[in-house]
Amino acid sequence: MPRVAPTIEGVSDLAVFDRHLRHWVTAACEDWLYRPPPIEWYEAMQARLPPGLRATLRAALDAGVISTAGGHRFTVAGIPAGKGPYAWFSRNARGALAPNWEYFVQAAEYASVRSAHPDCEIGFEDRLTDVSVSRHGELLWYIEVKERVEGLVSLGARIQRHGTDGVDMDADDRGNDPLRKAKGLAQLRPPYFSLVGIGGRLDHSVAYHDQTHFDLIPDLVAI
Repeated sequence: MPRVAPTIEGVSDLAVFDRHLRHWVTAACEDWLYRPPPIEWYEAMQARLPPGLRATLRAALDAGVISTAGGHRFTVAGIPAGKGPYAWFSRNARGALAPNWEYFVQAAEYASVRSAHPDCEIGFEDRLTDVSVSRHGELLWYIEVKERVEGLVSLGARIQRHGTDGVDMDADDRGNDPLRKAKGLAQLRPPYFSLVGIGGRLDHSVAYHDQTHFDLIPDLVAI
C-alpha cells in the first residue's frame, strides 16, 4: 500500500507546503520582475526536496518555528533580533529563480533539533556553523548542514585532517569550509559534532588533545 502523507483537517502536509512554496515563488517573481516558473520547475523542486523534508518544513511553518518574511524570505524562532531574514531563492543570470537548496535542509534540521531538545537553546547560522545546540549558555553540539549526504564523509575527513595536523588558526578560511569548521571546533570545543544532509547524518563526539588538535569519533549524540 502506498504511503499516505499525514493530514490536518483533510489537507496533506505536502499540499500545505506546496501552497507556501507557491506563495514564496509568486512573491519573489513579483519582487524581481521574473516570469512565473512552469509546472516542470515545481516538479523539479518536489523531486529534489523529498516528502519527509517538506512535511517537516510544513509542520515548522504551522508551529511558527519558521516564519515567512518579506514574501519570499524566512526567519526562525528563537534567534536574536537583527539576525535574518534568510532567502529561499537567489537571482541568477538567466532571470530565473535559483533555490537556495541548503537553506531548505538547514531550516528543517533546525526545526527537528528544536523539537527534540526543548530544554536547549538552538542557534541558526550561529558561531560559524549552521545549527548549534547549547544549554544554559554552554555549547554542546555543532551541526553542519549540506544539501545531500554524498560528500559528508569526504568533508568529515578533511576536517579531521586539520584536527590531526593541528588547526592553523591564523590561516585564511575564505572558501575553505573544512578549515572554517575545524577552527570553530578548536576554538569553541563542543563535545558533539554532526554532518547532516538529505539521506543521512554522521554524528561524532570530539576528543580535544590541545588547543589545535582533535579527533572526530563516530558516535551517537547524547545531550
